[in-house]
Amino acid sequence: MEGKFKKWQKILLWVTFIAILFTAVFKGFNHTAEIGSVIMLSFVTLLFFGVLCVAALFPATWRMREKYKRKIKDPAKFQELYTCSFVILNVVISTFFIIMMWKIL
Repeated sequence: MEGKFKKWQKILLWVTFIAILFTAVFKGFNHTAEIGSVIMLSFVTLLFFGVLCVAALFPATWRMREKYKRKIKDPAKFQELYTCSFVILNVVISTFFIIMMWKIL
C-alpha cells in the first residue's frame, strides 16, 4: 500500500513550495552580492522538500520486519498517519529554511 496526499496536504505542500520559490526569487533579486548563498540555500530547501514529498508516498511498512507488520491492526490508517507526519515534517523543515533565508541574508 502506498500513500496518497489528501486535499489539505496537497494545498499545504503547494503553499510551501510557492513560498520557497518566492523567497528564493525575491532574495535573489534584492541581494545580488550574496547570490551564491541564496542559490545554495534555495537548492538545499528544494532538495529537502522534494525528498520528503517522495518519502511521504513510500509504503509505511517498506522496511519493517514481518513481526512488526503483523502488529499493525489497520494498515490503511497507519499509512495515512505516516503520510501525514511526513507532510507536517516537510512543512516544518521548509519553513525553517525559509526563515533562514529571510533572517540570515
